Amino acid sequence: GYAIEELAEKSTFLEVAYLLIYGDLPNKIQLEEWNNQIMRHTFLHFNLTQLMKSFNYDAHPMGMFISVMAAMSTFHPE
Repeated sequence: GYAIEELAEKSTFLEVAYLLIYGDLPNKIQLEEWNNQIMRHTFLHFNLTQLMKSFNYDAHPMGMFISVMAAMSTFHPE
């Protein structure tokens, strides 16, 4: 029950993501916790960024993607 125009003007991307997952816009405390969860789970290890930079400029994107995903599992085994 939210007007898309209102969401576009007054809500952030993460607020709308929360809405899509949980069905309601978050209150201040929920938004703070949600932001913290997102930030913790989007951290990239420095070595992973170095790996991405080491690919040739013309490397196939799927090969790069597969390699980076495999490398991520060594930094985050869970």
